[in-house]
Amino acid sequence: MNFAEKGYNKEHFHIPQVNFALFCTANDNLPTMVRILPGSVRDVKSLALSVQEIGVENKTLILDRGFYSQGSIKTLNEHKLSFVIPTKRNSTLYNEQINLSEHFFYHERLIKCGKKEYGGNILYLFEDSEMKKEEEYTLYKQHDENKITSKTFNKGLEKAGKILLVSNVDLAPENVFLMYKKRDTVEKHYDTYKSILEADKLYLQDNESLFGHIFISFLSLYGYVKIQNCIRKANLTSKYSPRDLIEQFRKVYMMDLDGKMIFTEVPKKIGEMEKKLNLKLFPK
Repeated sequence: MNFAEKGYNKEHFHIPQVNFALFCTANDNLPTMVRILPGSVRDVKSLALSVQEIGVENKTLILDRGFYSQGSIKTLNEHKLSFVIPTKRNSTLYNEQINLSEHFFYHERLIKCGKKEYGGNILYLFEDSEMKKEEEYTLYKQHDENKITSKTFNKGLEKAGKILLVSNVDLAPENVFLMYKKRDTVEKHYDTYKSILEADKLYLQDNESLFGHIFISFLSLYGYVKIQNCIRKANLTSKYSPRDLIEQFRKVYMMDLDGKMIFTEVPKKIGEMEKKLNLKLFPK
């Protein structure tokens, strides 16, 4: 399997591995593309190539801070791709003076905000009042317990509760913040991919098997999210999970009886679930 190469992983194991990029839409959360990458590749250029492969236009990439670098921003601009990406907490861009002259509320939390043009892009600065209190509390506690230096303490206070985003799209700060908050969709999909579908456990010997495994896993994830969207649309997330529905609906089979497709008996509980979700699976 020549796609397996030694590269970075969070466990810091220097072993052969395979990376893959997962894209999803921000509006309906559906996974739209999966792409296998050699284990040593962790470059924003691969994202640019993937977007070109999908063939989408007038879309904005919402990235995590792990992709942030001046080189990445340059590459995204060169490929004429719209993006929103958070800077790292130690970025010198936090030294830029940005007036927090606007505000909005997000989940009952006060968010102060402002923006500034910088180097052909736009810096968006946000200050979450609740997060600021939490981070200040942690900083004071660590300082009193001599776990951090005074220099680290003072720098931490300057950035407490603040989120700095870089983008090449000019929008109202609130709209950019809401776009940024949707980035955790991919993280949740990765968690589903690994914990529920158990698709990250590979026992394969060649590239072709790897491609097949990733493709089937992608289809499974797509189906899982479609079910999840149905549950969310019916406002039943507190009662059902996709796994609940799969476990229940698997009791019903469709059979070929002399060329005629018929369903086996539908238990009352499944019929009630199907009606609540408005799935219209079973004939009356």
